[in-house]
Amino acid sequence: MKKKLLLVIIMAIISISIGCSSAPDAAQIKSDLLGHVLTGTTWTFSALSEYEQFTIISKQKQGDALEYTISMRLQDLASGQHFLADVVVVYIDYGKNWGLSTIVTKLFTRVQ
Repeated sequence: MKKKLLLVIIMAIISISIGCSSAPDAAQIKSDLLGHVLTGTTWTFSALSEYEQFTIISKQKQGDALEYTISMRLQDLASGQHFLADVVVVYIDYGKNWGLSTIVTKLFTRVQ
């Protein structure tokens, strides 16, 4: 009887952990952006230290897509210049994990 109960509990834990993929948080999004270019700009994310501020303004899920509106203050590590960027980042749920799909630049401006 105890073996059956233990087996049921183990199966429940496995099915919960397999069936659930947690949505990306700010740290994951920052990491996922590395190596990507902001559309319509020459900005390429190259280091986590470029992010001075990173704020998720909104998050919206529809079907397998998860859309984030994000506001950032960035610093170019080479020139020291500062930039403001507002972007929409879309992730797709692939079952066990979320994959970065699209980055759309809404605002990109240098801060004086």
